[in-house]
Amino acid sequence: MVEQVRQIRSVFLVCFVCCFSVAALGASSDPQTSQAVPAPIPGLTQEEKITPDELRALQLKHAGLVLFDARDSQAYDGEHIEGALLPLPRSYYQDQQLFRARVISEPPNLDSTLAESMKNYPKDTNIVTYCNRDCKASAFLLSQLKKLGFNRVR
Repeated sequence: MVEQVRQIRSVFLVCFVCCFSVAALGASSDPQTSQAVPAPIPGLTQEEKITPDELRALQLKHAGLVLFDARDSQAYDGEHIEGALLPLPRSYYQDQQLFRARVISEPPNLDSTLAESMKNYPKDTNIVTYCNRDCKASAFLLSQLKKLGFNRVR
């Protein structure tokens, strides 16, 4: 009986998260966000900015580049640059959705999760963060990585 309750609870949770994700994707789709011209991000230095052509050149050189998609996991799953990674484990994004849906009472801790996720990368790793046009997530991730001591983040 206990096992059946656990299974029902798991199925319910999966269905709930899927329905919530579909609703969130439908509400946030904007055809303008996929345009190739990035919007200027105030507060970044010229050294921190990177053009699409510069990124392609680094990728072709195989320059030990780590490319992080700063958007959420649904946006990443829908479309991302080849070779890009999520900076946080999938469990963080799932917990974030559950918190927003008020299924869990505590939000996941971004600072500690990011620090744990980045512990295997040397501080001089060449990192590029990106997100959609008019999105500030990549600039935020850049600042969080710099706070953790990473010095080659663009």
